[in-house]
Amino acid sequence: MVNSPKSTKRSEKDPEAEKNDIGSFVRKYSDKSFNLAWEFLGPRLDTKLAPFKKNLLKDVKGNVLEIGPTYGTAMKYFNIPEVTKYTCIEPNNYFYEGLKKEGMKNGFSVSFIKNDSPPVPEAQLGLKGEIKNMMILNGSISTESEIQKTIMENGPYDSIVSMFVLCSVNNEKETIKAIKKLLKPGGKFFFMEHVAQKRTDMLKDNAVHYFQRIVSPLWNTLLGNCHIHRHTDVSINSFRWKSVKMDKTGIVKGLGVSYLAPIVYGVAENN
Repeated sequence: MVNSPKSTKRSEKDPEAEKNDIGSFVRKYSDKSFNLAWEFLGPRLDTKLAPFKKNLLKDVKGNVLEIGPTYGTAMKYFNIPEVTKYTCIEPNNYFYEGLKKEGMKNGFSVSFIKNDSPPVPEAQLGLKGEIKNMMILNGSISTESEIQKTIMENGPYDSIVSMFVLCSVNNEKETIKAIKKLLKPGGKFFFMEHVAQKRTDMLKDNAVHYFQRIVSPLWNTLLGNCHIHRHTDVSINSFRWKSVKMDKTGIVKGLGVSYLAPIVYGVAENN
């Protein structure tokens, strides 16, 4: 069993995230508006970033945890024959129907679990062949630094996946800390995140930098607590990993968000 990380003071939370706590009125509105936006943006984002995702996620296998999977667009890139169990933790219940459909499409037996649900077994043989279990849990892996009981008991994990998720958690570093604790030694954290544009000598970069800071309060209120100007790449590298491989997509033609925020992706191996 994985131990929960020690709790941290509430003051360490991003102040912009306070009003967007899961369950608050603002967060419910924000989740719904994000769901509507993602119905249009999600498939386009997935198509444009498919070459990067295929290369990044082809080694996702074993006992897998994905945080914030939305409609489950990442799972088709996993090494599914080598996946033994797949747990999804998603705080936005507007995505559940689409997430369940995508799981079934990819050959999983899908069930919804609660925080007091017993551990689910890994792949097992049934009358019609191998049964791969996929579980959907409402919540987040780190709530006031306490990792949810069911997430711990279904771990530890060989692979943890985060695709454009760390921008929307209330405490980014506490979430990464929880991810490390949930991974097996040698387990891998697969990520793709948009990050803050750093100031440079280039006018374009500085314009994007200030644009991110100006629009961020409205952006995170309307789009599921998404913070467009987080230094997620710096946060990941601030932890001690066995290794971290990180790259940038650069400008992706036809993908507007790649002009508004650099996109980084990579794999961090647990020590």
